Amino acid sequence: MTAEDYDQVGVLNSPTEGADRVAVSSLVNGSYNSITLNSTGRGWINKTGVTKLGLRNSRDVDNNEPPSINNQIAFFSADRIGTSQDPKLVVTYTLPAKQDVIWFD
Repeated sequence: MTAEDYDQVGVLNSPTEGADRVAVSSLVNGSYNSITLNSTGRGWINKTGVTKLGLRNSRDVDNNEPPSINNQIAFFSADRIGTSQDPKLVVTYTLPAKQDVIWFD
């Protein structure tokens, strides 16, 4: 990642959001927590290359100052030593309906 990558997570205030907001109070410490992309977020997926997604706190998006310095969340990256807390990506998809094929000689 480079400094320019941080400029790619939407406009400063009120950016387009690619997932429904997740309340901090609903996150479970030390566990995997799900963030499901909405149709906009799914549209950002590059099917032939690299997809980069960023996370922003609602206070940043809405330009609201946090009430205290203790208003923070920590995430682990794939670079963390060990494998017990690696990030996980779950892809759910639906196969297209099977088509009957008729052959002619």
